[in-house]
Amino acid sequence: LINAVILACFDPHDSPEYRPVSARRNVLKAINQTLSIFFGFECLIKIISQGLFIGPTSFLSDGWGWMDLVIVTLGLLQDFLSVSWLRSMAVIRASRMLRPLRAINKV
Repeated sequence: LINAVILACFDPHDSPEYRPVSARRNVLKAINQTLSIFFGFECLIKIISQGLFIGPTSFLSDGWGWMDLVIVTLGLLQDFLSVSWLRSMAVIRASRMLRPLRAINKV
C-alpha cells in the first residue's frame, strides 16, 4: 500500500531538466529506493527458503513468483542503474502496481 501511494505521488514533470533542485523528488526517490531494497530482500529470502526452481513449492513454481521476480528486478535496475532507456520506461513503475494483486489472490 505504501508503495502504491509513493508511486502515485511521483510527478512526471518533476525531473532535473525542469527543476534542478527538488526536495520532494529526493524524498520520494529515497523512499522508493528503500522499498525496492525491501522487496528485493523479500524475494531473496523467499528464494532461499523455498528454492528457486526445484520442488513443487519453489519460488518460480507459479506465475506470481515469476511476476514478483521480474517486477523487483526491473525496479531495482531502474532505481539503481543509470541506464537512460530503462529510467524512461514508465511501464516498469506501473507494473509495480501489480504487487498488491498477490495479496488479493491469497485471501
